[in-house]
Amino acid sequence: LRANEIPHIDGTVRDCYMVIGWLGRLELLFNAKGLTVDAEKIKVAGVGITDLQWAEWYRLNYESLQNLTWSEFCGGVKEKFLQPNWEADVLRDIRTLRMGEKETFDNFSERALRLQSVIKHKVGDKQLAIHIMAGLPQALELEIRDTGVMDTEPVVLSMLIHIGKRKHEQLIELKREFQPTVGPATQVLNAPPAFPSEIEQKNYNIWRFKCYFAEQGICRWCKTKCGSEPTRCQKPRSSVIIRCPWEYKLPPMP
Repeated sequence: LRANEIPHIDGTVRDCYMVIGWLGRLELLFNAKGLTVDAEKIKVAGVGITDLQWAEWYRLNYESLQNLTWSEFCGGVKEKFLQPNWEADVLRDIRTLRMGEKETFDNFSERALRLQSVIKHKVGDKQLAIHIMAGLPQALELEIRDTGVMDTEPVVLSMLIHIGKRKHEQLIELKREFQPTVGPATQVLNAPPAFPSEIEQKNYNIWRFKCYFAEQGICRWCKTKCGSEPTRCQKPRSSVIIRCPWEYKLPPMP
């Protein structure tokens, strides 16, 4: 191993994200280099310690540290340098996840996954999916729920993220369609549009389902392929819910 390959840690030693991130980067390095001996791993970790408080602790406990397993070393690091309630702080950050007004879904979901990776044994995929949904703007949350991805058991987090990204892009494009064209003097460059208003969202949903039903030959009254013209169906009205697939390509609104 070359010294410049080893992740370093310095600065605020009480920052749980920095500490856990450093340990995680070390494990990635060990896997990439095929390093399996715990004592060697701990020596490499020592090389990466540049913070004075950490370095002093490592120097004074060097002999005893060499007798630990890598898992025990990681546990000792967390116990020594993290606040006793650090896990509760991370859990609070997960529960209070909120997607910023100008934030992309990619960035938001990446923040959520990063928090989960810090305490994976405490937050499973289903729990994280629930917190992700709770932190979304209402328009985007409704669009994602309409796909049924949250109704599966177990919830597939990767599919939720994939659908969320697609739906977010569609909503941004929808907002652009509703926004009036502005001149160069008033145009804000690189500023993503806000989410559609409640009326815009309602009009969009109506248009989407009309298009989907028409393409599939489904009657909007009885929800079957009866062949009737719109508003002329003689069958009883059906309350069956038919979901429009999330991957459905919607034609431009008139």
